[in-house]
Order: sequence, then C-alpha cells, then structure tokens
Amino acid sequence: MEFYAELNELLANTQKSEQAVRKQAEADIKRLRDENPKKFLATLTKEVADEGNNESVRMLAAVIFKNFVANRGGDSRYQDYWVGLDGVFKSNIKEAMLANLASPSNILRSQVANAIATIAKIEIPRREWLELIPNLCTNAGHENLDFKNAALQTLGYICEELKPDDINDQLKNTIILALTSNISSNPALVKTTHLSVKAFFQALPFAHQNFQVHQEREYIVNKLFEAFNIDDEDIRIIAMQTLVEIAREEYDSVEFFFEQVTQITAAAARGEDEKLGAQAIEFWTSLAEEESRRMRKGGNAKGYINQQCQALIQLLIECIQRVAIEDENEEDDELGVATASGCCLAAVALVIGNIIMQPVIHFVSQNVQSPEWKKRYSALIALGAITEGPEKMKYIEVILPGLPNLVSMFQDPNAKVREVIAWVMSKICEHHSEVFTQDRQTLVHVIPVFAQSVQDRPRISNQICRAIEYLAVSTSAQNDNPLSPYFSTLFQILITNAYRVDGDHTQVDLTLASFSALTALSENAGDEVNDQMYAMLLPVLQLLEKTITSDVAQYGEKRAKDIQDYLNGLLQIILVKVGHKLDDQTAGNIVKLLIMIFQSLKKVTENGLIALSGLINGFGERLNVNEFGLYIVWALQGDDDECVRLACGLVSDLAGALRENISRYLSDFVPHLLKILRDQNQDRKSKLHAIIALGDLSMNSGEIFSQQYLPDVLKLLESAAQQSLTIAGQVDDDYELAGYLVQLRETLVECYTSIVHGVTEAPTKSTLVKFAPNILAFLQQLVQPGLAPKKEHFKTILGLIGDMASCVGPHIKDLLRQPFIERLIIHLQNDVDPETQGIAQWALEQIKLSLQAQ
Repeated sequence: MEFYAELNELLANTQKSEQAVRKQAEADIKRLRDENPKKFLATLTKEVADEGNNESVRMLAAVIFKNFVANRGGDSRYQDYWVGLDGVFKSNIKEAMLANLASPSNILRSQVANAIATIAKIEIPRREWLELIPNLCTNAGHENLDFKNAALQTLGYICEELKPDDINDQLKNTIILALTSNISSNPALVKTTHLSVKAFFQALPFAHQNFQVHQEREYIVNKLFEAFNIDDEDIRIIAMQTLVEIAREEYDSVEFFFEQVTQITAAAARGEDEKLGAQAIEFWTSLAEEESRRMRKGGNAKGYINQQCQALIQLLIECIQRVAIEDENEEDDELGVATASGCCLAAVALVIGNIIMQPVIHFVSQNVQSPEWKKRYSALIALGAITEGPEKMKYIEVILPGLPNLVSMFQDPNAKVREVIAWVMSKICEHHSEVFTQDRQTLVHVIPVFAQSVQDRPRISNQICRAIEYLAVSTSAQNDNPLSPYFSTLFQILITNAYRVDGDHTQVDLTLASFSALTALSENAGDEVNDQMYAMLLPVLQLLEKTITSDVAQYGEKRAKDIQDYLNGLLQIILVKVGHKLDDQTAGNIVKLLIMIFQSLKKVTENGLIALSGLINGFGERLNVNEFGLYIVWALQGDDDECVRLACGLVSDLAGALRENISRYLSDFVPHLLKILRDQNQDRKSKLHAIIALGDLSMNSGEIFSQQYLPDVLKLLESAAQQSLTIAGQVDDDYELAGYLVQLRETLVECYTSIVHGVTEAPTKSTLVKFAPNILAFLQQLVQPGLAPKKEHFKTILGLIGDMASCVGPHIKDLLRQPFIERLIIHLQNDVDPETQGIAQWALEQIKLSLQAQ
C-alpha cells in the first residue's frame, strides 16, 4: 500500500493553538484526500494503528476515516466510494481496524468501534462482512476484559447503525445473548456491565422475537432488573431508559413482568436520584401514550394504566411536589421528577378520563392556597396537566366555582407561581374556552387581568399571549364575538408587547407569541369591530415602514426581518377584512410600501406577497395591477418555491377580483405559468398552484384565453393527466409521491371544471370539443376502484361531466353515452345525501338535453 508521509504532521497540526496553522492543515488534509482517496484511507488506517503516535492523532485519524467512509460531508464524488473499492484492499483495512480494538486506550477503542460500525452499515445490508457480528459476539465472551469491552461497544454501535431487517434472526439472537449475558451485579465488572446495558439499549429493536418467547423474555428482563442493583448511576439510568423503550416497543410483553416493573419504577421515582426518578416516571408516560394511541385507533390496549390507576396517581401527586428549583428566576428543571410527573399526569388523564379528577382536584384544593410557594406551584402544575382527558362538562363544572381564586393568583408574589397560573389559563383556553365565554361577565373580570399580566415577566407574558390566541380561535364561529368589547385594548397591548426587549436573552420569543395572538385575534374578529380594525391599519403600516428604516439599527437585522414578516401577515388579515373601506390613495400607498420592502431586500418576499394577497382580496377590482404586476411576474420566475406558489395564488386572486378585466394581463402571466408546468425541475406543489391559476384565468377571461392559450393549456393538462395515472401504479412505498398524485388528479379536475365554465361564456368551443375524448377518458380512470375514489371525488367528477354536457354536449353525444357515466349517476342517485342526489340529477338532466339536441 502507498501512504502519505506528511499526513501524520498535518493531523497533529490541526490541534495546534494557532488558527492559521490549523486552517492550513485542514486544507492540506482535504487536498490529500482528493488527490488519491484510496491512498488517503490507507494512510489514515496506518496512523490509527501506529502505537507510536500521540493518542489524539490516532483518534483524529479514526474520526476522519469514519466520516470519509460514511461521506458525512455529502460530497457526491465520494457517494458509495467504499462500495467501489477492491475487495482485497477493503479486507486489509478492516483487519487493521479490528486489530485496533485491542488497544489499551478506552477512548481510541471507542472511535475505532465507531469506524467499524460505519463500514458494517454499508456492507452488512449488502450481505458482506457477515462474519463480523459472530466474531464480535465470540469476543464478548473473552476472558480479556479489554477484548470483551471493545466487542460489546462495537456491537452497540453496529446496532445503532443497522436496521433489524438488515440481519437474520439467528444473528439477532446471538447479539442479544452476547449483550445481556454480560450484565452483572459483580462490582468488578461495572465497566463491562455499563457497556453491555448501553449496547442493549441500542439493540432493543433487534430483540422483538426474543420478547415473544417466554424463557428468552424472562432472561432478558431479569438481567435488566439486575442492573438496578448496581451501585452506578449511569447504569441504572440507561437500564431505566431501556425499560421506557420496552414500554413503547414491546408494550404487549409488559404484562409478563408488570408487577416487578411497578415496584422498580415506584422505588426509583421515590428515590433521591432525580434523573433516575424522572426516567422511572417516563416509563409510565410511555405506557399511557401507547394505550391512548391504541384506544384512539381501536387497538388492543392491555389496560395497564387502569390496573395501577390509584397507586400511580398517588405516586405522581407525591412526586410532583418535589420541585427542584429554589429561586423564582431559575428555569424549570425539565429533567426533574416534578416536571416528569406533570407530563405523566397529562398522559394518564387521556387514558382514564374523569377518574383522574377527584384525586387531583383534592390535591389542588389542599395546596393551591398554601403559604409555601412550591406547594402552590405543584398544585397548579397538576391542575394544568389534566385539562385534556376528562369530559368537557365535568371539567368545566369543577373549574368554574374556583375560577375567581385562580384568577387572583396572577397577583401571587412569586413569579414562578404567576408563570404556572398563566400556563394553566392557556391550557383552559385551549381546551375549555367555555369556562370564560359562556358567561360574558367572566370576561369582564378576566380580560383586564390578562391585559395586565401580559406585561409581566417574559415567560408569563408568553403564556398569556397563548391564552389570548386560544380564546380568539375558539370564538371564530360566533356571530356576536365575546371578545369584541376588548378588541382594541388587546390589539394595542399585544402590538406593544411584540416590541419588548427583556425577553431577548431568554428562551421565550415574545415577538412571535404576541403576533400569533394578534393574528388569531384579528382573523377571528367579528364584523362588529371592522371600524376598530380599520383604525389599526395606519399604525400597522407605520410600523411596517419602520422595518425598512429604523428597526434594523434598533433591533438588529434578524429581529427587524421577523417583525416585518409578522406585520405583513397581520396586514394581510386586516386588508381581507376591511380592505373594501380603503380609498384609492391609501391602497396605492400600501402598494408603494410593499414595493419599497421588495426593493430594500432586493427580492420579492413571501410575506410581502401575502400582504399583497390581502390587498387584492380586500380592495378588489379597483386595484391598479400595473403598479405591482411586475413583482408577481418576478416571483413566478424566481427559484423560491414558496414565492412561486404565492405568486400563482395572487394570479388566481386577481382573476377573481378583476373578472373579465384580467384578460388585459394574460400575456403577462400565462407564459410564466406554462413554463412552470413544462419545467422538469420545478417543485411539484408549485405546479399544482400553477394549474389552479390557469383554470381561474380561463374561467374569468373567456374568449381571449380560449383563442390564445387554451390549446397549449389543454395539451399540458392532458400530459399531466397521463402522468398522474401512469405513475400511480409505480409509487410502492413512496407515500409523498402517492399523496402528490392524488392532489394532482384532484387539481386537474378542478382546473378542467374552471376551463369548462370559461368556455361556456366564449362563442367558440371547438378546442374543448377536440380535447373532450381525452378528458372523459381521464375521468373514467379516476372512478376506477384501483384509485380508491371517495364520494367527494365522485361528486366533482360527475359535476364536471354535467358541465361539459351543458357546454358542448351536442358535440360529444357518443362520449356522454359511455356506461361509466350511467353507473356513476346511478351510484350517486342512491346516496342518502340530498346534495349528492341533486348533483346526480342535475348531471343527468344536462346529458339528456344534450342527447336530445339536434
């Protein structure tokens, strides 16, 4: 083998303190790699094996080796490079790497084990290097602890890289036996046990068949339980994490060791080790989540939670009081027992429903007014945890009498208590908003408290923003919106809150939270506040203009851009609702402002287009397209997929707003929409939006579209229709492609329907008649059982057939006599839904009229 003599020095130089030396060494290493990759790999292997090297150099060589073989850099030149190397070379490299597992250095062995696992990930699924796993399993029984430990660690890494289907059941059994047999309570074997337990955690997906066999399952579980007797925190935590995964992956097997695991988890949860206790509670959370999932899907739930219900709730109530934070300025301990208990209560509530109410509410009532802030805090965590699960009326019935006391807790002297009551309120608003809205007098007392508390500490303010957002969403369907009396107050407070700077160095994004609440408040507002909303338009525009001028200097480029995006989204909602109130000058000024934003950023932006959409939908046909049409065209031509889709949507919006006047702009938009459909590299979803836009243009522009563009459009649609049917049988497990094809077929039917409506208004219909056979052939395929059409699909398809009969029926009589149309009509006539029957009857009448025409 050839080697690079200079690589050793370069590896050492990458660890020097001088940045220039490090950078040059890194560049030179890449140069050697690219000059001769095979020689590079051989040299790395040599440097790993050279015991005369500094340990850090050997480790770095192993890491670079692993990353190169795995092509972690994503360099297309080295994709599958290892696969293409000759077998003799690879065998020599693998033998050398395996020999390094005998190194006395634990940390080097770990890196080498990782490198071996990387090769295994490539070769074993290809049915190569199949002797590796049996050899490692044999070494796992070696008397030499270094050999044993190296083998165990390597097996763990291999299991992390492979999928269970990559190896046969015999190899799986061999791995599981090798790992579990090395779990021992012998204090002299702590290191070996630690590696075994850690590796078994990674190997658990390979143990599924073992869990189906009584003796094997019992052996595995008993070995795992033995790990809890070892005086090593890491081993016990990993063993408990493994139990958590067993609850998820081997749920059905838990019944065979349920009593033992109940005792072990209860003891761990009550113990002094916070991390172990949190993992013990996570076991029950996992069981509850799996039972909840099975209950939703009608699966076989074993009822573990109900079996242990009362004892489990008492355990969680006991543990939820072990609040680890001592100061109101501390962050919540996300890995602690108290937090884990709150999460588990929430999962259990979804399984047992109303049963959880009595013990939790009793605990809350006993502690929520306690002089000790931690007890108040714990009580509120428990209360918020059970907002989902119990029946709505049951929950509301219990909460309403105590609501005034809960609201008063916003005045609690402890910030942590105020934070958690804000969280409770957001949960109630999310799941039981009726607590606040069914009696509007409640809002009279609550909204001022929310308005005050939103100005509290950032984490408290964040929860209040969520509460307002959930409340607003819950009132969307109400004619006389209960939030209307507070619209202006909340709007102004939230706008102000969005510009706070005291949350900048926390994990809370108050700008996002405030604008999310503002968006929900505006989007779901009733018409009775339209005048108030219109009054907010000018302040919003002024704030938007500042994002171009002064906000960058004040808040920094990123936050100023975020604010600009949020304001554009808010502007769109306001314009949709009250854009009809605008005068021409104000509408023009809004367009100029949006253009200023595009020009300042030197590109068309998503949120700018969203705001423009609001203006089009609100201001309608009075809008001067010449002022901004060019920017829609730029977006259609751009490479930002989201902007392309939005621009297609704007074309549709303009078609609906301008109606027949859109014909003046067909030459500006249609060629670019057709180019999107012809472009093989164009994003799929963008093509769907372009198809819809073409349909809307056709429907609203009539004769001009039919004469100039309809033949080209129908040819492209015909090609898309054929593709949607051809590929449909070839998607296999590509669910994303399968979903897209369904959307494509539905979009094509929608577009054809729009085109037929447009042609109906045009004097010349020959083009549609020419393409009618292929359109109806496509529709016939869509109703075949193989595509699993739903009733809604049948309705739209028959509606299109009726439209075609109404438009060009006398010219396509033979096509309308096809048996599939008759079967479709009969099928929908027999439906119980009156609307569906009506569509069938209407289509039948249109076809009859066409067939009777001379």
